[in-house]
Amino acid sequence: MRLNRNFTPILVSLAAIFTLYISLAHMNVANIKQPNTLLSTAVALLIISANLYIPLFYAISVSLIFSSVIMVFKAKSILLDKPERFFVYSYLTYTAYNAFNMLWHGNWQWSTFNYPVKFTLVLGLYLLIRRYGYSNKSFLIGAIAGTVGSLIWACYQAEFLSILRVFGSTNKFISAFGLIAIFTGFSALYQLQSSSINTQLKRAMFILIAAATTYSVIKTGTKGVWITFPALALCWLLAMKSVSRRHIFYVAALGIIAPLLLYTFSSTFNHRIGSIIEPILIYIDTGIPTDGSATIRLETWKATWLMYQENMLF
Repeated sequence: MRLNRNFTPILVSLAAIFTLYISLAHMNVANIKQPNTLLSTAVALLIISANLYIPLFYAISVSLIFSSVIMVFKAKSILLDKPERFFVYSYLTYTAYNAFNMLWHGNWQWSTFNYPVKFTLVLGLYLLIRRYGYSNKSFLIGAIAGTVGSLIWACYQAEFLSILRVFGSTNKFISAFGLIAIFTGFSALYQLQSSSINTQLKRAMFILIAAATTYSVIKTGTKGVWITFPALALCWLLAMKSVSRRHIFYVAALGIIAPLLLYTFSSTFNHRIGSIIEPILIYIDTGIPTDGSATIRLETWKATWLMYQENMLF
């Protein structure tokens, strides 16, 4: 979905006002106190807009990035613990390594550097939230609303427009919509788990959110996103305060039963899984990629391994 020119000035104005307000809060101007409420609202809107309207998501993101830059110069120092320092240094090292690698080989391109440098922007947002905090309740509301937004897009495009692989408002970036939907859904599940909501209501909400997330992600037809389900389920287990054998059994059983049910009853899942079997068998026999998905990935991994054996560093 392209940004309508009539909305551009409005979104830019909102972004400017948002940045100015947080900036004033950083500098303690006009008796504006700690912007915890503002950041909580921004976090919720960020998740909702990512699922409903990407241009608004960009506007809020840019505002937060500018605000985080101002915070670096105006806010008090932030004491980070060891895991947090490791997190920050890892992102900075990754960005620096990519820059050095391109300079070393003499093929510097700003368009290529655009990808790793985004990790440093994330650090600014992390430090902004780390400094002022945000409301878990706002995050949960935003995540649930975002999950519903993804579900609405998926239902509308799949059932009413008969689009085979849904993409939401991402201008046909199918995998991006899949990643947004799965991140939002699991974020909602994680926050719901630690909330103080009534147990029975929490279970019902858990099932509904999990079902909505699964539907949205499956309708994207993106296998690369599908395979993240087990990893995210494992992270969810590790995040629980106490993990019993019953929890492990439920997750393992769901991991076995869900794919079988989807393969049986979901035409999208059935088609996408069935379409990779023959190309993989051909690749095993001949070593020739014959599709644009699974065998290309296998060939890329093979090339990466060969390059690593030839030169382990650069």
